[in-house]
Amino acid sequence: MALLVTSEQQFLKLLGPNHYSFIDGNGGMAWDVTDLWRLTKDFPKQKKPLTDFNDIIVRWMNFGGKRNDKDEMIVPFNVAHFERIRNAELSYPILVIKDKKIHPNIRVADGMHRLMKSYLSNASTILTVEINQMPEPDIIYRKK
Repeated sequence: MALLVTSEQQFLKLLGPNHYSFIDGNGGMAWDVTDLWRLTKDFPKQKKPLTDFNDIIVRWMNFGGKRNDKDEMIVPFNVAHFERIRNAELSYPILVIKDKKIHPNIRVADGMHRLMKSYLSNASTILTVEINQMPEPDIIYRKK
């Protein structure tokens, strides 16, 4: 049974390093990624075109960025992310959410560093495991 909270602050405080979460205009939801991997352990692994993830890649690269006077995107970036991207193991799949009830577009629940390494390596495909129907979230945030 999901834990229900009514403030964004409560929601964010409950999130751990192994949570996939999102917040939108209605509130938010969070799942423990370890549980999602357990759920999908027997799901098939598939190679998908990297182009399927273009919107996710662009959004991640531009997160928190601003355009300068030359129309170049300047973004703050934690150096630890470079190390995580460089050390990402591409033989391990990324976990993809394709549940339209959660979001109209695909989302990556686990594996953004693997996705970015594939992109920066000019790979044409990436190994995925897809969830078409998400389980109940562990944490639900509903605005009052």
